[in-house]
Amino acid sequence: MMTWETLRRAKAREGISGYLLAGPTMVGYLLFCLCPAAAAVILSLFEWNLLTPPRFVGLQNYRSLVTAPGFWNTAGVTLKYVLLNVPPQIILSFVLASILNQKIRGYRVLRGIYLLPWALMPIAVSMIWKFMLDPNLGYVTYLAERLGIYGIQWFSPKSALLTVAALNIWQHSGFTTTFLLIGLESIPTTYIEAASIDGASAWALFWRIRLPLMMPVLIFVTITSFIGSFQVFDAVFALTQGGPGTATNVYYLELYRQAFFFLRMGYASAMAVLLFLVLMAITLVQLQLFRRIDAWR
Repeated sequence: MMTWETLRRAKAREGISGYLLAGPTMVGYLLFCLCPAAAAVILSLFEWNLLTPPRFVGLQNYRSLVTAPGFWNTAGVTLKYVLLNVPPQIILSFVLASILNQKIRGYRVLRGIYLLPWALMPIAVSMIWKFMLDPNLGYVTYLAERLGIYGIQWFSPKSALLTVAALNIWQHSGFTTTFLLIGLESIPTTYIEAASIDGASAWALFWRIRLPLMMPVLIFVTITSFIGSFQVFDAVFALTQGGPGTATNVYYLELYRQAFFFLRMGYASAMAVLLFLVLMAITLVQLQLFRRIDAWR
């Protein structure tokens, strides 16, 4: 029979094992996430160009940030990119997930195919697409001309941001589809069967059963897609470098330029802190929506 002392020792050993297993991850999170984040907050209160000692300026970096005309242009470009990217990606992913949920022939192979773009390095993918969309040598441009479509400028001031968003949709919709497909497959079949026996149409099944039960997953992928879109950098950096002009000068690219081109480390840190606050607000909205859905269900 196990005594209280034996049970206590077993629990203590179990707790020590848990801390030892989680320790490397906790240390890594502390060193590479929390410490840099705290350093960015502190550095945002200083003026520093990496060459001279930091000089305390208080909230001056934040005042300069919100009063700079270029900042609001960058914020507008980023918001436009988010709106071009997220809604079409969610809709496309939901359609793909609904098709794959039907267990059509070869659906296992299709699941692997649509995830392939997401598994590739964004920089490599962007460089390949930049070559394929080249107005003179690009294969996509060649196919368009074969179809009688001439003079397409994929990276003109009016179309460059749309091109970057389309590339992001192509690469990341598979990841979003996976989450939505998991949500669809988790819906109990008894609900669908009972509603079908009662004579519910396909639209009623979707609107009254599938969509309400999918709302937690749908909100999760929507909010995470918004956060990821606000943080876009690699595709823009590889495809357009923020051009032509400032047509694709998104927030992260401007932050990178301020830090490593103009050596305004304090200003760039203020940009990072401000973005963090915006993303935190989005996360709080997500949590509030989850609470309301749980209460409604």
